Amino acid sequence: MPNEDVEEEPDVPSCHVPDCTLPIDVVIKTSDAKYFGTHLQNLESYGEGFPPASLGKRKRVNYMDIEEDSDVLSLMLDFMHKQPQPDLQQLQIKVLVRLAEAAEKYLIYSAISICRVMIGNRIPEAPLEILGYAIKHNYHNIANKAAPLSLESSWNDARRELGASGLILWAEYREYFHSLFRGRLYPVQFHPPFQYAPRLCSEYDIQVNVLNRLFKSPGTVLSEGWKDQQMASVDLEHDMEPCSDCEEGLRLWLQNLVDAAELFPKFSTLL
Repeated sequence: MPNEDVEEEPDVPSCHVPDCTLPIDVVIKTSDAKYFGTHLQNLESYGEGFPPASLGKRKRVNYMDIEEDSDVLSLMLDFMHKQPQPDLQQLQIKVLVRLAEAAEKYLIYSAISICRVMIGNRIPEAPLEILGYAIKHNYHNIANKAAPLSLESSWNDARRELGASGLILWAEYREYFHSLFRGRLYPVQFHPPFQYAPRLCSEYDIQVNVLNRLFKSPGTVLSEGWKDQQMASVDLEHDMEPCSDCEEGLRLWLQNLVDAAELFPKFSTLL
């Protein structure tokens, strides 16, 4: 929450919103030491996390500092003026997540919903950070989409982004994933004349490519349409170089992975 103890009172900056004529009665200092002039009445009207305007009537200008940086505060104040909302489409994903967290913290309702929608559309850009946001604010749909894409993350990254409670949930989720798939990533049984030289079989490259993608991004096996994409690769290869016995083994192998994916629970079941 805002801290009103500031050692020095700087010059009063103007409002950063163009053409705003409201009087400046509060100056906010950000975590990167930038100062923003704004209006107590707006802070009270558009959010619920700042002191009410009535507390500032004793002074001409009030001072406070907050934990958010200037990029985030600038956007927050844009949402707290009577003007079109800022365009968030080109915003860097890390800034968008920080803005979403600030909107939740200060209860800026005009920003909460749009931030949630925008983040839900950009999950592949920062799945671990977005998973932490979804866990914290109980957004099950976003958590279910972000969790599979976070499986390739390191333990240190997860600890930094998820906090203690989120880390426990993520560790449980990842361990269950590995235990379910560990026994299913066996080599396909190739048939004569390829049982001793599988690299000569056209189906071999498909399995290797699938395995490489899974080890690089294991959560893709949980994504919609994964099975159809892999089976299409088998069909294409079979049309080019038929090999019915090996193809059947590869199809069974892929189906085994799909069956495991269907057994895998959604992350929200842990919340």
